[in-house]
Amino acid sequence: MIFKQFAVGIGIAVLLPLFVYYGASLLSPPGNWSELYSTNYYQKKENAKTPAEKKKIEKEEQQRREALNAQDLKHQRMVFFVAYPVGLAAIIGGAFLTITAVGAGLMFGGIFTLTTGCTIYWDKMTDALHFGALVLALGSLIALGIWKIRPQQTT
Repeated sequence: MIFKQFAVGIGIAVLLPLFVYYGASLLSPPGNWSELYSTNYYQKKENAKTPAEKKKIEKEEQQRREALNAQDLKHQRMVFFVAYPVGLAAIIGGAFLTITAVGAGLMFGGIFTLTTGCTIYWDKMTDALHFGALVLALGSLIALGIWKIRPQQTT
């Protein structure tokens, strides 16, 4: 029985971040970089007959690269703003569940989801957002550890 509980907990912990990431990707998909690289800009520039034509190809490549970067930034922001609260809610909800395997799975899955959301957007976040995200997550875990998960005293 313990192995089944362990499997349920690990399954939730592994699948929750994937579920949230791909759910957020439906709302704001990442840039399709294969489109950029499927066009051989190097070859097009080599085949350009005039400097003006070469310049036009370089400009087109730069515009596509900037559009993909903007789309990626939007995607990363969406993943963070979906994953962070879902991860935090999973941690808190898991702490209050009495079914140990599901509760532990949600807590670990919440930690992994929250971490995934932060990691994907970390280099774009301000220091204030870094600090705020860490304070909220760490504070929640410490509070849950003190008030909900501490060992019960017997009288």
